[in-house]
Amino acid sequence: MFTAAPIGAWEFSAFGGIGIVDRPRGEESQDDIAMVGVLGKRPLGKALLRVEVQGFAQSRIYGDNWALAADVEWPVHPAFAVLGGGQLSKGRFYGSGEIRIGLVARF
Repeated sequence: MFTAAPIGAWEFSAFGGIGIVDRPRGEESQDDIAMVGVLGKRPLGKALLRVEVQGFAQSRIYGDNWALAADVEWPVHPAFAVLGGGQLSKGRFYGSGEIRIGLVARF
């Protein structure tokens, strides 16, 4: 993982790698994938905004996949926060998108 210096109010991190995934249903060969992603986060008042793009390619099982996700985390207590966000995505692994709402434990 690579963490870059902040750019303005944003802090960016990036990752890349190669994954080896077992194939389902007892098939003997494996599925090799190349992965990449970039995460940007910044304060938004008392909240934290995160935007991430990620994906992987060359999967024999899932094909090429990508996702663009964003969420906002609002602290309501030092140990808990409320999270709201969503994801746009393409591919058999990530699906077509989702909306998220929930509680987050903060450590």
